Amino acid sequence: MSNRFFRHILANGLIFIHDGGEWTAPDVDGIGTFWRSDTCVIVSCLPHSEGATSIEVGESDEVRHSPHKIFDDWLDTPSGKIRIEGVEIDEITSFAVPAARTRLIIWTDGHKCSEFVSIGVSLRQE
Repeated sequence: MSNRFFRHILANGLIFIHDGGEWTAPDVDGIGTFWRSDTCVIVSCLPHSEGATSIEVGESDEVRHSPHKIFDDWLDTPSGKIRIEGVEIDEITSFAVPAARTRLIIWTDGHKCSEFVSIGVSLRQE
C-alpha cells in the first residue's frame, strides 16, 4: 500500500473509517477525540469553519507519527475493504485489506480539532 495524502474541508469535523460493506456507526457524544464500533472509527478533526484537515493513509510504519496516538486497535473488515469518508463526502478513499480484521493506528496533533489525521493500516494478517 502506498501512502495517500488528502486535504478536505469536513462538515462537522469528523472522519469516518469503516468496513467497505456493512458497518455500524458508533454514538458520537462530542466528548472524546474518537468513537468506535466493531466496524467503524470516527475521528474528530478540524471543523469546516476552521479550514481543511490533512489526512494521510498508509502502512503504519510509513505514515506520519506524532506523540498523540489516539487509537491502536482492530477494526472488523469482513468485506475485505476499508472506506474513509466525511459527513458530506461519500468517499475520500478506499482500499482492499487482506483479512477480516485490520489493525489501525491513528495519530493526530493532540487537539480535539486536529489539523491532521494520520491513519496507519497494518496489512499483515493476524
